[in-house]
Amino acid sequence: MLIKNLEKATLKKATKEKTSTGSLINASYTKIDDYRIQEQTLQDEVSSTIYGSDVNKMLRVASPLHRLERYLLPKVDNKDDNISLYYLFYKDVQYKIVAVRDYYLDISRLWNH
Repeated sequence: MLIKNLEKATLKKATKEKTSTGSLINASYTKIDDYRIQEQTLQDEVSSTIYGSDVNKMLRVASPLHRLERYLLPKVDNKDDNISLYYLFYKDVQYKIVAVRDYYLDISRLWNH
């Protein structure tokens, strides 16, 4: 992984609040840490099969020494501190974390902010 290809991303954790209609929304975000990541677009056939038409808004990212991946991996099956509460903010876009592996993350674009 070349240092010149690394870009800054911020990991944040959402705090959920119940609305008057009873649905849960992300009320606020708490910054966890800044990470350096390298992005890859998903273009292979396996990814296209898994994510279907959503593959166009997906990215695969990796961090040096897989520090981000190691932080998030235990949260995949955790009920109290689940991966669904974590978002990656990268290049002024909010991404939902879709998959966590030992050596990369798959993230899906939600919106520009």
